[in-house]
Amino acid sequence: ETYGSTLVSKEAITNLGLLPKHHLNVLHPMSQDFQYMRTTIMESLMPTFIFNLKHATNLNLFELGTVFHPVIQKNQLPDQPLELGVISTTLNFAHLKGVIEYLAHYFNLPLAITPKNHSHQLFASAAAITLKKIQVGEIGIISASKVPQASCAFYLNFTACIPHMYSTIQY
Repeated sequence: ETYGSTLVSKEAITNLGLLPKHHLNVLHPMSQDFQYMRTTIMESLMPTFIFNLKHATNLNLFELGTVFHPVIQKNQLPDQPLELGVISTTLNFAHLKGVIEYLAHYFNLPLAITPKNHSHQLFASAAAITLKKIQVGEIGIISASKVPQASCAFYLNFTACIPHMYSTIQY
C-alpha cells in the first residue's frame, strides 16, 4: 500500500502524456514538485513505483486516494473522486484483469473490460474499464519506455462505482 501526495510536479504529469493545463494549479506551491493537483492516481503512483524498482524486482503497489478534476463553473470546488490504482511487476494483464473481475464480483458491480484503441502514453496497450457503458478506468501494459521491466497497471474511479454497489452481497 502506498499513500502518495495529491500534489504533483509538471514532470509527473507530462511523463504520463497528460497536459498541465488540464490540472488545477496550486496558487502558492512550496516547490515545483508540488505545483499541480493530480487528476489520476497514476501521477503519484508511477514515481513511487519507479523509485522502488531500484530496490526490488518483484513489486506490487496500490493506492486508494483522492484525485481532482476541474469544473467549468467559476468559484466551484473541483470534483474529488476516490481513485484506486494498482501497478505490478508480478501480475500480468490477465491476472490484473482477474483482480478487477474479482472486485466486480465482490462488490456486485457490472464492470466490463473492453478493448481500447487510444490511451495516454502510460500504456503500450490498454483496455477500458466500463460501468454501464461509461468508462470508469483503464487497464494496460505499461510502455517499456516508462519502466525498466515488464509491468501492468490499472486505475479505477471508485467513487463512480459506489452508487452501483449492491447493499448486500448475493451468493
